[in-house]
Amino acid sequence: MIRLITFEGGDGTGKTTQVRALEEYLQQQQRPCLVTREPGGTALGKLIRKVLLEVGDNEVASSTELFLYLADRSQHVHETILPAINAGKIVLCDRFTDSTLAYQGYGRGIDLKWLRQLNDAASGSVRPDLTFLLDCPVDIGLARTVRRQAEAVNGRVREDRFEREKIEFHEKVRAGFLELAILRSALERDRLHHAYLFVGPEGVGKRTVAVAYAKAVHCEKGNNNFCGQCTNCARISDGNHPDVRIIEPLMDKKEISIQQIRELERDLNYRSFTGKRKIMIIDPAVSMNSSAQNALLKTLEEPPQETLIILIATNSGGLLPTLRSRCLRLSFAPLPRRIVADHLRSKRGRTVDDAEFLAAMSMGSIGVALNLDKDELIEMRRAWTGILSSLKAGDYQSAMEAAEALAGSRDETLKFLKWAESWYRDLLIYRVTSDSDELVNLDMLAQIGHQAAEIGFERIDSALVKTVGAAAEIQRNLNRRMVLEKLFFDVIGRR
Repeated sequence: MIRLITFEGGDGTGKTTQVRALEEYLQQQQRPCLVTREPGGTALGKLIRKVLLEVGDNEVASSTELFLYLADRSQHVHETILPAINAGKIVLCDRFTDSTLAYQGYGRGIDLKWLRQLNDAASGSVRPDLTFLLDCPVDIGLARTVRRQAEAVNGRVREDRFEREKIEFHEKVRAGFLELAILRSALERDRLHHAYLFVGPEGVGKRTVAVAYAKAVHCEKGNNNFCGQCTNCARISDGNHPDVRIIEPLMDKKEISIQQIRELERDLNYRSFTGKRKIMIIDPAVSMNSSAQNALLKTLEEPPQETLIILIATNSGGLLPTLRSRCLRLSFAPLPRRIVADHLRSKRGRTVDDAEFLAAMSMGSIGVALNLDKDELIEMRRAWTGILSSLKAGDYQSAMEAAEALAGSRDETLKFLKWAESWYRDLLIYRVTSDSDELVNLDMLAQIGHQAAEIGFERIDSALVKTVGAAAEIQRNLNRRMVLEKLFFDVIGRR
């Protein structure tokens, strides 16, 4: 029986309108119902809502914001939602736990696994029986919100703290809602795609979501979510569930071999131990060599029944186009720089300057930021910048020497290409916008400005595309020196 119906979506998508429409319908059917919202569904919640949305110019830490919302939810569930359900009413709630995942998880970059645990604690494991997601383009939704506010206060617009966020924040929130809807809808209808491709920077939660999805499929409570406490959830967390496997390079190996993929295929053809889907998570998928990818392609073309394969990659360029085409792609956005810097300061004890530098260089990945050494990175960047600056038009000898110097180690070559990608990205951004806010190599602004003015837009764009392609080729274990020579020849040929 449906007792709790929630309405989710970004600002201006029409949640309040649809809540009222459903309330009117239920009243016509003589079905008792209660309309409420988060935050602000209780007297205490209204005070919390005021604190959250009307803080003026005061900056609110992401963790502070999160715990205020959780406090509101805990009070809301115990004071309003549960009593109404126990009284036989249908509760219509404007926002609930999915908004926490979308805004604080996808928008602010807080760990999704931790958020799910906190959501369960705050809600007392109360979960919606039915959720409606309302969606529209961000610019349209925000315009509706502004228009509604202007009408309410005689033409004066009073934006709350969320409405003052940059458009990029709202785009991430919208993407989060849509990803949650795609995965949950597939679970509810038992119409899972046979293969998914999760793409995004390192350290933004791709494997966390993949494992959570496996738990939701196998959870003993069977409510299209996971409890985290049953035997199946616990075994998946421990990595010993018979129907859920994570495929990654073997110890002391850099590739996922064809033998591992053949073993995966053999395992998928066996009957499931639990009677539910067999799930294979391949991370990182780009570490599969060409033979392994071709072997997996055959499985994706004719997948065994009741199986699910999830590929995880930072960049899909290292995967065969035919492999990518047989997967449903879900993209994970990088975390805002401020979130990464806050984490490094508060959780890792970094100074403000170090945290800002590492957050910028990580390109939105906490995992990458934690593994960066500032002094080593500065020294390496100095050498790399010198190499790129030394490449002159027609000087193929210097290009060959540079390629040889950088091709000694696969890991070092990939590090250089990753940085080169950020360098050309910065040149492109500065060339087009003259804005330094989103630059990765912000401390090298003078050099970026000089090179951006010297090199044309098309040349920068071509160098960026070629650099990304070169990294994909290195990941597929092509000859490193030849790949770098090809890249550098193209760069000097276009200067």
